[in-house]
Formats: sequence, C-alpha cells, structure tokens
Amino acid sequence: MKIKWTKSWNFEETITIKQHADPAKPVDKENFDFNNENPWFTTLENITGRRSNHKSHRPPLTSLTASPVARCQNGIYKISVLWQGKIHVYIGLAHSQFGYDERIPNHIAELRYLPLNPKVLKFLRARPGNADLSDLELRNQMRKSEFDNYKELGDFVYAQSNRPINHKVALGQKIAEKHNTFLKQKNILQKIVTFNFYVVDTSTPPTDLEIAAIECYETTAFIEHYKKTGEEIPNLNDIDERTEDKIKDRGNRFIQDYLEAGEKDKKRFKGLYKYFKHLLKAD
Repeated sequence: MKIKWTKSWNFEETITIKQHADPAKPVDKENFDFNNENPWFTTLENITGRRSNHKSHRPPLTSLTASPVARCQNGIYKISVLWQGKIHVYIGLAHSQFGYDERIPNHIAELRYLPLNPKVLKFLRARPGNADLSDLELRNQMRKSEFDNYKELGDFVYAQSNRPINHKVALGQKIAEKHNTFLKQKNILQKIVTFNFYVVDTSTPPTDLEIAAIECYETTAFIEHYKKTGEEIPNLNDIDERTEDKIKDRGNRFIQDYLEAGEKDKKRFKGLYKYFKHLLKAD
C-alpha cells in the first residue's frame, strides 16, 4: 500500500510559535519567592515571563483553513526542514484525544533549540556539579539566569549537559547559531518547515484498533521512506519504526484487533490489513 499524504501545509497554516519568555505572562523577578516550585519562568531577550511554546489554533472545524493540528486529528505526520540545501525529515504519529496538537509543538520547540518538560530537569541535572541538586535548585538555576538570545538558552540546557541530544535538537542548535532571536526564528521556520499528514478518523479517545492501525501506518511510512531515499530511518528520527520486531509486534496486534472488529472498521482498514498480512508472511 502507499501512504497518501495531504498537501504540504506551511508553517503559518499549521502552528503559531510564541516567545519562550511570554511578555503576556510577566513575572516580578525582584520580588519573587524562589522557595516556590512554580511558576517556571526565565529571562530571555530582556523579558522575564512564564515559559511558553506555541499558541493552539482553534478555528471552527468547518473552516477550510483549519489544519489537522487545529482539528486535533490523529494519524501520522511528516515534518520536512530544508536547511542548507538538505531536506531533513521527521515522521511521527499521534493517537490521543489531543491528536497532532499534542505532538507537533514539541518537535517545533526542539527545532527552536528550546528545553522541554520534563526533560529539562534531566538535562540540567547532567550539567557538571548539578547531580545532587534538588528539583527546586535546578529550577532556580534557570529562573535566576538571564539569556540574551535563544542560542544562549539552548546552550545552557543542552550544550553544557552530559546527556546526548536527539537529531531534532541537534538541527535546532545549528539553526539557532544563525537565527538566535525570536523574530529570526519565526522568519526562518516559516521559510524552511512544511508539514504533511495522513489523517485517520478516530473516536475520542481512539480505540485499540485505531491506535494499532496508526502505528502500522507509521511503520509503512518508514518503509516507504527507506525505499524512496535509501536512508535506514528519516534523518530527524532517532528510533527505527520499520525493524523486523516492530513489523511483527505492530502487525500482529493490529491484525488481532482487526479480526475482532465490526464490518465498518474492517472495511476502512482492509488495505492496511492486507498489506501487513503480506509483510508478516514475507517474514
């Protein structure tokens, strides 16, 4: 079978990023009691504010401009980043009640070289001299620091840590070296990032069959990417979703759920069922 991706959605159509230190959520740092666990905040580009990442799109679901992210739809997705003449690709899945909106913003934050919850504490703890610090002490390192730009912030969390970074953060680091302010980030991401989706209509929350099907669609997309490019996995992914074990595990679980499904579900996933029966038989 072949994954029929949607048209390419551009960055502005899909997600609206915000300043990480949100000027709409200011914090009075001078009078703040640093014994409090919350809120998380930082000082970045001369703004002290609570941390932010993106603004969720919530247009009417009947709107032709509502992206699959805005609709909180589920399925698989492909993020393509054209950087210095090379296309970088990430393929992922969404199968929750929040759909793509639960997944896409985190990937974009990584491409912005931003720290993510809950990983930020793990990276801070891996900095030299931080191993025995409490969570509060680690938070206060961030809250008491001041960063001139996004490159400085990312380096504080990632580059000065002994933990390895994933491929998306590594690319985000390269982008931040040349585009280190919020406005520069916004402008460059609008030019170099596009999204494609393969939407699977699901219940809220998705059923076991729908979850299993989406996982199989992701494996199928990995197989197609390999056939098309020769890359073992998409170059922004860190885990191979087309291994023999993944094909067997995902395929057998999907087939079991499929055989127990009603006729309506069998009809909509018939092609995927035949494809994985063929894959498992070939193994």
